Amino acid sequence: MNFFSIIVTIDGDGQNNPDEIPQLVAPIISGEADFVNGSRYLEGSKEDDTPGYRRVGQKVLDKATNISSGLNITDSQSGFRAFSKKTIPFF
Repeated sequence: MNFFSIIVTIDGDGQNNPDEIPQLVAPIISGEADFVNGSRYLEGSKEDDTPGYRRVGQKVLDKATNISSGLNITDSQSGFRAFSKKTIPFF
């Protein structure tokens, strides 16, 4: 028996706001997406406190992700994600 339709992950480092979970899951609820990746770097996001050396590495990984996926990911290393149960193979 399944008791969920969406799984949300959030890192415990305080870089994401749990109050934004409704925004994160909205594309799944509306049927627009099965996976949503949060971003700390979108316009209107809180001030970025990521150390410069880490941000350089993240930009490289973001670019590689975008090239390989054809998407425009701004934070491929985000720990703030939502998954529909369709993305979990054992459910």
